Amino acid sequence: MLSANKVWQLIYNVYFCRSETKNNIMITKDEVLKAIETIEKYKEEQKKVIRELDIELDPRHVSILGLNTRELNVLKCCEIKTIGELLALDRFGLRYARGMGKKSIENINKKIKEFGINTPEFRT
Repeated sequence: MLSANKVWQLIYNVYFCRSETKNNIMITKDEVLKAIETIEKYKEEQKKVIRELDIELDPRHVSILGLNTRELNVLKCCEIKTIGELLALDRFGLRYARGMGKKSIENINKKIKEFGINTPEFRT
């Protein structure tokens, strides 16, 4: 497996060193694909770690946030039961849930802040 340093070096070389003639470094397609694969694996591992931490840290049910029935039903359909599971979502994740509109996302952000949880807002 490539180190993070090597991955960034490969990406830099692919995107920024094409026009340099003095230090032109040739990179094969396989190396680029391997670098991209390594980055994707790293992202997934980090998402998994964050999800596990958030779920373990806040096992309280989302209903204590005081959300509307519509919002609770959408979260229930998405199988989100705890505050930790809600916070583990990607910040753009709620946007794609069926029945979750701009106002619902804004209300969830508002309720999370009122509850005293400091986290980046979900994007609308």
